[in-house]
Amino acid sequence: MAETKMNCLQLVKSNLLVILTMIGVALGFGAGFLAREFDPSSDALMWIGMAGELYLRMLKSMIVPLIVSSVITGTASMDPKSNGKVSAVCFLYIIFTNMMPTIIGSVLVIAIKPGEGVADSKSQYNLTTNLETQDIFADLLRNLVPVNLVSATFEQAQTKYSYEKVASNKSGNVSQTTIVSKSVGSAPSSNILGLVIVSAVFGLATSHMQDVGYPFKQFFSSATEIILRILRWLIWSTPVGVLSLIAKTMAGSQNLEDDMRKLGVYFGTVMTGLLICGFIIQPITYFIVCRKNPFVFWFSILQPTMIVFATSSTILTTFSTLAVPSVTGASLITVIILLTALNIPAEAASLLFALEWFLDRFRSVVNYYIQTLGVVITFEKCKSSLTSCEDKLDVDQEQTDAIVSVPDGDIPKNFERTTQEQSHL
Repeated sequence: MAETKMNCLQLVKSNLLVILTMIGVALGFGAGFLAREFDPSSDALMWIGMAGELYLRMLKSMIVPLIVSSVITGTASMDPKSNGKVSAVCFLYIIFTNMMPTIIGSVLVIAIKPGEGVADSKSQYNLTTNLETQDIFADLLRNLVPVNLVSATFEQAQTKYSYEKVASNKSGNVSQTTIVSKSVGSAPSSNILGLVIVSAVFGLATSHMQDVGYPFKQFFSSATEIILRILRWLIWSTPVGVLSLIAKTMAGSQNLEDDMRKLGVYFGTVMTGLLICGFIIQPITYFIVCRKNPFVFWFSILQPTMIVFATSSTILTTFSTLAVPSVTGASLITVIILLTALNIPAEAASLLFALEWFLDRFRSVVNYYIQTLGVVITFEKCKSSLTSCEDKLDVDQEQTDAIVSVPDGDIPKNFERTTQEQSHL
């Protein structure tokens, strides 16, 4: 009986943040419905959502430092020279696993249209900017190479238009707006893509400089750990922040039934994409590469899968996920990063946080499957060039025996350096 009680307490303790977040979601809906009965003013809605606004501001303040430090640290740890084939396979796999979900997500969004009607609804946020397709791609390329690293932390390049009204018929009664000129301006949103690219370049250069770049790498490695510690503190304010954001959204909603419908469509779209990526593409890829039953592979990693589902913690593998801390509820920070990159106020998607705790778990499981598959594929493609552990031990033993048999005055010059490097590692 005592053991069962201890197990229950341990389960509650390990999932305390999730439980508190769910309580915050429930209280947020309840408070929002209650506040709607009193028809709150805009000032009242502001104070209802103040805790949520402060919560988002705290998280957003950590985004740029986290991206810069974690990407530099991650890329500085890469060693393409000594692991050329492994690095190439991993890089191609990263590109593939980033492209496929993007394509699947885009197709699902076009087919299901989860955001249909959102831009037309009455909202205090300006969520759309009418840009020509060619200008969108041009701005994307410009943001890949920011002209100023400091300004990239709070603004990104965006094409600006100058308009003029001209008559569309001879009478001059009807007029239309046409674009007179274009210019490269800026939008008040962090250039996340540019920061990732620049940070990756700094990291690769740090790896290339070896001993000279070691202090630089250590600085950003330490900064990453410090920022993650701060985020672990801040993430415990999630229940209060989510409660405030949901209560404000519910209390100020003009059409609650329509909002719930859109939330359900969003949930269905995300789950469909996760199921396709994790339970269709992943097993097919495993079968093609390994020629083995993917369900046997799933069964072999069932226990760590349950741990991932319970803790919602993944492995950091790509530039984008390098910016996501491995703490429970980290996807909330990912959502804020994406909204910031798209120049959308995070408050505008506050209702999504009601389901994010649930989607976070399934997203983490799919990430774990994809990352585990990456290890398998890398091994399958590179096992012929990898030195087995037994061979490495034999080589090390031979070198040790050779050194022991050498007189004291004939010790190789590089032995001291090798010993120091091994001691450092």
